[in-house]
Amino acid sequence: MSKIKAFRDQVFIRPVDEKFDSCILMPQRRNQSFQLGYVVKASEKGAEVVNEGDLVLFQVMLNQAGIPMSHAYPSEEHGILMIQHYKDLLGRLVSKKPVLTRNDFEPIGQWLLLEHTIKGKIDVTRDNGEVVTLEIPSTAQAYQNGGRFKVLRQGNQVGLGLTIGQEVIVNRTRANPIGFPDQSLLYYVDEPNILGAIEPDMITETA
Repeated sequence: MSKIKAFRDQVFIRPVDEKFDSCILMPQRRNQSFQLGYVVKASEKGAEVVNEGDLVLFQVMLNQAGIPMSHAYPSEEHGILMIQHYKDLLGRLVSKKPVLTRNDFEPIGQWLLLEHTIKGKIDVTRDNGEVVTLEIPSTAQAYQNGGRFKVLRQGNQVGLGLTIGQEVIVNRTRANPIGFPDQSLLYYVDEPNILGAIEPDMITETA
């Protein structure tokens, strides 16, 4: 057990370069990157969403020079640790299979994993030159359908009373794509950017 104690909202993470036969495709931004890491120690709040030893995907803010703005701690026991707010942890990988699928990603905390209700296709080139075809709504379809998504999975701190498969209304500017090697493109968004939901049809009985 680590001797480190985390306070307030912090989680200590040991970044790793996991070797998979496939990869999760994330959007590329100048001020943000995404990394994998093992949870070494979580604060009391952090422990509500992750456990020590979890392999998590987390977002890191970058400065103008592309350098991570996260605090780092050189631990003799674990090496360099990154100190992140627990809300920066998007999800955990629940499988160590070499080929990842959407079923291997579990959103945590206030994050939700969504699927667009309108499908199209787009080709994405990986770092090794391999071209992968992903399902994605076209820009016109996404605009016309007002950002219509359905819930695939949700973190344990989402308190909106949503059910799996329920259609939700989302702030489209905050619906971020995440691609998986099983040729599916999903979206992740946090609870504050779920603007509404479509109630299931009420079933009434007649005499």
